[in-house]
Amino acid sequence: MPDVREIVKEWLEQHGYDGLCSDNWECGCTLDDLMPCCEACTECLAGYKRPGDAECDFYINPEKQEAPDAD
Repeated sequence: MPDVREIVKEWLEQHGYDGLCSDNWECGCTLDDLMPCCEACTECLAGYKRPGDAECDFYINPEKQEAPDAD
C-alpha cells in the first residue's frame, strides 16, 4: 500500500513537476528528496526546479521558467 509521499511523488512525476515548494518560497524539495521535513504540508505547491544562487543550490517555483531563446 503506497504512503502519502509515494502517492504525491507519482502524481508530480505524471504531471511533469520537479518537486514541491512553499507558497512563500521559504522551502522546496525535489522528487529525489521529497518531503524531507517528514510532513505532507497542505500548503505546499507543485513546482519546477530553477537554478540556485549563492544562497541555495536550487529553487522550486510554482511557475515554469521559460527556456531562453536560442539565437
